[in-house]
Amino acid sequence: MRLKDFLQLIGGQSNCLICGKTDLTSIKYGLCYSCFLRFKWDNYYPCDSQFCLRCGIKLLGEKDICLECREDEFPLCNSSLYPYRGVFKDLIQYYKFDKEKRLALFFASQIDSCLRSNGYLNYTLVPIPPEKGKKFRTGWDQVELIISYLKKWGWSTGNYFLKEKGQSQKSLNREERQIASAGRFYLMKNISLPPRIMIIDDVFTTGSTLKECYKILNGKGLYEIRSLTIVRD
Repeated sequence: MRLKDFLQLIGGQSNCLICGKTDLTSIKYGLCYSCFLRFKWDNYYPCDSQFCLRCGIKLLGEKDICLECREDEFPLCNSSLYPYRGVFKDLIQYYKFDKEKRLALFFASQIDSCLRSNGYLNYTLVPIPPEKGKKFRTGWDQVELIISYLKKWGWSTGNYFLKEKGQSQKSLNREERQIASAGRFYLMKNISLPPRIMIIDDVFTTGSTLKECYKILNGKGLYEIRSLTIVRD
């Protein structure tokens, strides 16, 4: 049974989103305390030599940097908290598509802890924006909700990018995603960019979206750019 189906069976807003536990005294960010400890970012964060130092994907025989990043004109400096499989895939889908907004608190808490632990307090957090019209259709954006909690917790944040409508990237391969992302992002007018930017997104698949944003910021003379995604596919 999928996690989503299980949660629908147990129902209620006071259950742990993973195991269904209903002890209100132990619920933290939508998870019971034992699940919260089990799924903390530092249990999964890529901190050894098997992951690319730039994009964060698992290396396949390369050393330090994957082949694609070595050849890329605008190399990333990205990390991801979790792999996009198992319970994390279910949680992301439950959050994005079933609008289980309590998970925004959990994801925000893990981003907050990761960035503080790795010394990024002087970075401005910038979300990847939704495409035009999405918030009007759905009433929310999953990344902006996470950023709103981080702002309340003292982080400097900024919405600098806009995104044009375009083809859905779900069924596209790596090359097609790169083509589809090109030209869809642009900066708002009359903004003052901070010197250090940490781009925040939910899912890292090919990195096409992030690369496009890096390219735009590089064109404005910014080079202290990093990114953090919740999961990597």
